[in-house]
Amino acid sequence: MDENMQNSNPARMHDEKTYMMGYLVIGIMCALAIVLSIIGLANYSLMASAVAVIMLAVVFMLEGGTMVRFFRLSHRKRETGAQTVELSAEIVAGVAGLVLGIMAIMGYIPITMISIAVIVYGAALILGAAFAPTFGAVGTKLERQSTFEILTGVAGLTLGILAVIGIYPLILSLVAIIVLSLGAFMTENTLKNQAEHIYIHR
Repeated sequence: MDENMQNSNPARMHDEKTYMMGYLVIGIMCALAIVLSIIGLANYSLMASAVAVIMLAVVFMLEGGTMVRFFRLSHRKRETGAQTVELSAEIVAGVAGLVLGIMAIMGYIPITMISIAVIVYGAALILGAAFAPTFGAVGTKLERQSTFEILTGVAGLTLGILAVIGIYPLILSLVAIIVLSLGAFMTENTLKNQAEHIYIHR
C-alpha cells in the first residue's frame, strides 16, 4: 500500500513527467541538429549549419538544467568546486553556442563562429559526461556510458580545433555536430536512467 501511495505522489509524478518531456525534447533537438548537419554537408549550406549550431545550443541548455535538477534529487547538500564547474559547463556552452549560432546566421564570419561553437560544445560535453559517474559505482554501465560520452566530446573538440585552423572547416564542424549530438543524447539518457533509479529507490 505504501508503494502505491508513493507511486501516486503528485510531486513525484510531476517530476517524472518533467524528465520524460525534457528527454523527448532533447532527443528531437538532437535529431534535428543531425538532419541539418547532413543537409549542410550535402549542400554546403551555411544557414543549415548555423541553425544546427543553435539546435545543439538549446540541447546543452536543457541538459545543463537537467543536471542541476538531478544533483538536487540525489539529496547531496553541497557540490565540490569541480562539480560546480561541471554542472554549469553545459548551460554556459549552450548560451555561448546560441550567440555564436546567431552571429553565424547574421553572416559574421559564419564558418569561424560554427567552428568555435563546436569547440565549446566538445569541452562542455567532456565536463558534463565527467559529472555523471559521481552518481554510479565504478565499473557500472553508467561509468562505461560516460566514458563513451567523454570520447565523443574529445572527438568533437578535436574536429573543432582542426576546423578553426582551416582544415575543411565547415565539413569537419558539421561532422563534429553530428558526433556531439549523439554524445549529448547519450548524456541525457544516462541522467534519465539515474533519475528513474532515484525515483524507484528513494
